[in-house]
Amino acid sequence: MDNIIHHTHKKSLGGSVFTILLLIVFCFVLLLSCIKLFKKYRHAVEVKNQYAREYEKLVHKQSELQESIDRLSSPSGIEYEVRERYRVVKPGEELILVIDNKQPILPTEQAGFFNNLLNILIFWK
Repeated sequence: MDNIIHHTHKKSLGGSVFTILLLIVFCFVLLLSCIKLFKKYRHAVEVKNQYAREYEKLVHKQSELQESIDRLSSPSGIEYEVRERYRVVKPGEELILVIDNKQPILPTEQAGFFNNLLNILIFWK
């Protein structure tokens, strides 16, 4: 009888080791699933924040456009916009341009492929 009880105890011990291994594998699978879900959540939060920033920019742009519409709906606003954009004056008025000479305006030369090649050849002579 003692042999039967001891044999049953070994069986339950072997069954519990298998159960523990099965639970460890199950916990590992759950951990991997949680990690994937967290990555998806983090990506979703980043996308949400990006769209929120884009929405704020669009709201700001809308308010600027509405201000422009309100300003251009009056004759004085149209006159101001035409004067500023096209530098026009009414008959009898004079336009005065003030040029600041602190920094001279130099023409900029864009160096292309052939100009660079020419500079290299001149340098080697």
